[in-house]
Amino acid sequence: MRHDIPKIWATFWLVCANSLLLRLMKQAFYRIRRFFSEHPLGATLVVVVCVKLFVMFAILRIFFFQPALSGMDDGEKAEHVAERISNR
Repeated sequence: MRHDIPKIWATFWLVCANSLLLRLMKQAFYRIRRFFSEHPLGATLVVVVCVKLFVMFAILRIFFFQPALSGMDDGEKAEHVAERISNR
C-alpha cells in the first residue's frame, strides 16, 4: 500500500499539469486569434506568417536538405551511418 502513494501523486500531478498546460494553450490561442481578428493588418499578418512558414518548411527543405540516405539499401544505410558516427 505504501508503494502506491507515489504513483497516485505522480498521476495526480500529471493530470493537473496537463490541464493547466491545456488551459494556458487555449488562452494563448484565443488571445492570438482575437489579436489577428481585431487588428487592422491582421489578415495581412496571417498571410505573411503562412508564406514564411511555407518557405521555411517546403522550399528550403527541397533545395538544402536533400535526404542523404535515399537510393540506398539497408546495408548501405547502416554502413553510411556507422561511418558518419565514427568520424565525429
